[in-house]
Amino acid sequence: MPKTKQWIAFYVAIVVGLVWGAIGYLVFFSTAHEIVHKPLIGVLIAVAFGLAIGFAFYLFFKFTLRTFTWPLLRRAQALTTRPIAELPKAWSSSELDKLEEIIDEALATLERLDLFSEIAGEIVATLEPQKTLGRIVATAVETLPATSGLVFLLDEDTRRYTVRARYLLPLLDGQADQVSFAVGEGLPGWVATHGQPLIIADAQTDERVPPLIQQAGIKSILSAPLSIGGRPIGALNIFNDEEANAFDEHDVYLTKIYADLAAVAIDNARLYQSVEDERHRFAAILSDTTDAIVVLDQAGEVLLFNAAAEDCLGDLATGQPIGDLGMDDLVAALDAARSTKGSVVHEVTTPGERTLYASVSPVHDVGWVIVMQDITSLKELDKLRTQWVAAVSHDLKNPIASVQLSAGLMEKAGPLNEMQKGILEKMQRGSERLRSLVTDVLDLARLEAGPALRLGIVNPIEVIAETISDVEALAADKGLALMTDLPPDLPPVRGDAALLGQVMANLLSNAIKYTPSGGQVTVRAKPQDSMLQIEVTDTGRGIPAEALPHIFDRFYRVPDSEEETEGTGLGLSIVKSIVEKHGGRVWVESEKDQGSTFAFTVPVGQEK
Repeated sequence: MPKTKQWIAFYVAIVVGLVWGAIGYLVFFSTAHEIVHKPLIGVLIAVAFGLAIGFAFYLFFKFTLRTFTWPLLRRAQALTTRPIAELPKAWSSSELDKLEEIIDEALATLERLDLFSEIAGEIVATLEPQKTLGRIVATAVETLPATSGLVFLLDEDTRRYTVRARYLLPLLDGQADQVSFAVGEGLPGWVATHGQPLIIADAQTDERVPPLIQQAGIKSILSAPLSIGGRPIGALNIFNDEEANAFDEHDVYLTKIYADLAAVAIDNARLYQSVEDERHRFAAILSDTTDAIVVLDQAGEVLLFNAAAEDCLGDLATGQPIGDLGMDDLVAALDAARSTKGSVVHEVTTPGERTLYASVSPVHDVGWVIVMQDITSLKELDKLRTQWVAAVSHDLKNPIASVQLSAGLMEKAGPLNEMQKGILEKMQRGSERLRSLVTDVLDLARLEAGPALRLGIVNPIEVIAETISDVEALAADKGLALMTDLPPDLPPVRGDAALLGQVMANLLSNAIKYTPSGGQVTVRAKPQDSMLQIEVTDTGRGIPAEALPHIFDRFYRVPDSEEETEGTGLGLSIVKSIVEKHGGRVWVESEKDQGSTFAFTVPVGQEK
């Protein structure tokens, strides 16, 4: 800093100090001791105070503040003395023309993108391929150096490429049917076979160009294949009748985009038509079948139904819960299917007293389908048959009882020789078998046509224990071991205690009957979801594989060449009828000479 400026700073600092001294004098004058009120002393004090402050300010500015401000001042001086860079030269006319071309091309690209977006929207909005193809051809002609265009598509029936859409080709009016090619022939055949676009610079001399197109004065052609999943379906052709060699690689790129859009439009239309055909076919099947069909969602509400279902079940409506129909049997069948996550077959009764054979099956990602057959007439016939069998069986009981009574009295009427005793024993055994057969027939008839079950909460352990107690003597006579494998916390079941005891008695009796001495019969039970599964396993001679499908049929007896075991062939039929009336199922697992396991399920109940 120049020396004169330092003195100016010193003088300014002295003046500022004197001002502060005067201010201090006034403050002391109003508050200090009486001696300060003397003017001479006050002035001296103010001058001394001002000089001290001014000198201190000068020192601070010279040695301290300058340290921080001096680099900034030098930087500012350097900036003010740096030369300013020259401005770029003005753009030349050729550069401006090039920039204008780039901007025009960008705007044209944006316009084409808008057109692509509109065409894509039309493809989604409309499923009429003819309309969409016409729009695509027209747009391609208008945005490319072309004067006309058309689309060839493969006819799946004739296996020929025919014209399906065209734009600005008046020569083809009424003659488009004459322009067609077999697979692999002509321009569309070549493009579709090779799967790549083709530019024909001179269409008048190329043999792949149809004569009718050449007659239209077409000079150059650009063709791009249409394909779906790699399968050729046609070709998009763009024509120029003004100049040869009118197309370049950039036009090829755009034409491929238009061809892909056309292929998507055709594929969408075909998929939609396929779905529509399947829907109409399904609707026809659903409408014409005599079986009642109801489709439910996961919540058990009606999704769709056919006329037969409405005829059987009454008024149905989409969205209606199946429970609103007032058919408890149908709801129970649906609940059973949900618990087993599989198909369930059940007889249901409508409010109009019609009997339906209902099959409830799960449908993935939909819900449930219920197929019902009206078996009312068959049930009536079966009821008449059952009543007739029951009546005949009942009428046979008295004669059989008379025969048994007479056979018992013959021994008391007088002495019999050995031959007579043998004949009498055969007669007694035959009449006993006949009585057992009639009793089983009557039991089965009562189950099939008799009153409803007497349902209640049943302790399965008690039923099993009572049944085992009844057959213990029979097992002991054959030297068999009766075993149980029952968890102590088995849940109670809902059923008819007497009939469930009859099921256990039949299964245990059969196991004991067909197990040789020294064998073992085991009863097991375990919960399975909402059901209780009970098994009776023996170490007997087993059942041949060919006999397993018929084991629960009425009067069926397993062929046995080793020995003839007494029985009516109705015991397992009675078991099956009782279990199914409880809403369960029964089955057998067995191999020859490996023993057998008969198992059945009954619904779990709740203690009240």
